[in-house]
Amino acid sequence: MEGSWHAVLRDIMVILAAASVISTALFAGLVAWQLYRLAKEMRDEAQPIIDSVETTAKTVQGTAEFVNHRTVPPVVTAVGLGSTVFSVYRQLQMFYRGIRTPVPRSTKIRKG
Repeated sequence: MEGSWHAVLRDIMVILAAASVISTALFAGLVAWQLYRLAKEMRDEAQPIIDSVETTAKTVQGTAEFVNHRTVPPVVTAVGLGSTVFSVYRQLQMFYRGIRTPVPRSTKIRKG
């Protein structure tokens, strides 16, 4: 009878191990089910936000295209024209100063 309590203890341990495996599997299934429900709820809640972001992105894209086609070319033209006018003004100013610049005294021919 000495070996019989070992067999009983072994059988109890096998039953406890099987019970823990079953409970772990049930818990894992419950966690997987909750994760599925969470993902589904997040998808349902996030869809309106995604739609709003998409609409905003399209609006920004349209605004950028409008600015690019309607305002940038006139500004570039105006800046180019202003730069040209300023350059012509500087050239005329240099030309006018060149005409007015007196000859330095050291290069004049002295009489006498």
